[in-house]
Amino acid sequence: MQTTTRMMLAGAALVLAAAVVPAALASPAPRPAPAPAAWQVVASPNPGGSAVLFGVTAASPTSFWAVGASIRPDNSPRPLVARNTHSGWRAVSVAGLARTPGRFAAVHARAPRDIWAVGAVVKPALAPLVAHFDGRAWRQVATPALPKPGFLAGVSALSSTDAWAVGSTDVAPGGTAPLIEHWNGHAWKVVPGPSPDQFSALSGVVALSASDVWAVGKQGDEFVVPLVEHWNGHVWSVVPVPLPSPRPELCGLTAVTALSANDIWAVGQGHLVEHWDGHVWRIVPAPAASRDPDDATTLTGVSARSAKDIWAVGSVTGSPGPKTVIEHWDGKAWTLVSSPTPGTSGSFLTGVAGTAHGPTVAVGYQLGGPQSRSLILRNPR
Repeated sequence: MQTTTRMMLAGAALVLAAAVVPAALASPAPRPAPAPAAWQVVASPNPGGSAVLFGVTAASPTSFWAVGASIRPDNSPRPLVARNTHSGWRAVSVAGLARTPGRFAAVHARAPRDIWAVGAVVKPALAPLVAHFDGRAWRQVATPALPKPGFLAGVSALSSTDAWAVGSTDVAPGGTAPLIEHWNGHAWKVVPGPSPDQFSALSGVVALSASDVWAVGKQGDEFVVPLVEHWNGHVWSVVPVPLPSPRPELCGLTAVTALSANDIWAVGQGHLVEHWDGHVWRIVPAPAASRDPDDATTLTGVSARSAKDIWAVGSVTGSPGPKTVIEHWDGKAWTLVSSPTPGTSGSFLTGVAGTAHGPTVAVGYQLGGPQSRSLILRNPR
């Protein structure tokens, strides 16, 4: 797949283009530690011979769903949904989307029979894409028409009548603004939210209650900084977050996970990790995956199994190509753990999901030859 096509699929909010960012945050020399268990590559679906995966969710300790895009021979994408079965991972059809140029960026399972996937239709114009699984089939769900191009990059559901999706939409003159949409059980509606910068976008969301929803992303163009917004049941507002010191050029946030209202984690560019303790956000040191100051570690997925068991995944730039990155929190510190990097030209990890009692799954894609191939890693705990 050509580089421009990969970046179009990823979307700005996913920050997968961070593989070209400058130096990462200063940190001690990386010393990979043994993972609680080994990560292994498992066979993954590649409809038509090529695919990329951007998001994964656990519907139960034994049921996982992943989303992304299958790539046609002409490099055009089609929305892809896959699930694990007793015989391995397989692609699942989504009614009405087989011929739609687009991709899914995120997926969230509130229950085995209540799962949302969000992303974008890429032609004829960039527009939000939403689909829902009711336990029997996936179906596309209508979203409000936007005056400008936009897409969705994160989703989180509280109940069958309360779900949130976030992303970004173009605004004049030549900027972007956060896009926030809410599901009330009948329809998706755009909800106004703050846009603190001419170039602002949201990439992840986690809902804890009807009056406690968090969204993360980035603001800025040449110098990108974290953006965190909070819903209190009535209005969205910007919440201050600390900046790394010294501040790198790119340190936007890409993903968020929560154990409780007082225990929330967000990760992003420059191997940035931030934690909410119920009162303030604080930076928690996390190791860079390379000693080379020209390489950059970007974390694009995070999943909390318990207060002492959290996984973050991403990639690090380097030669001959990007390598996968997996980090683990044991309740005291973040450490690098060994992770496979298949693909003759490197690999990216884009999402991770697990439950307190079951395996953990990470997804992404591997590079090699003219097209990309999906990547799924599994850890037995």
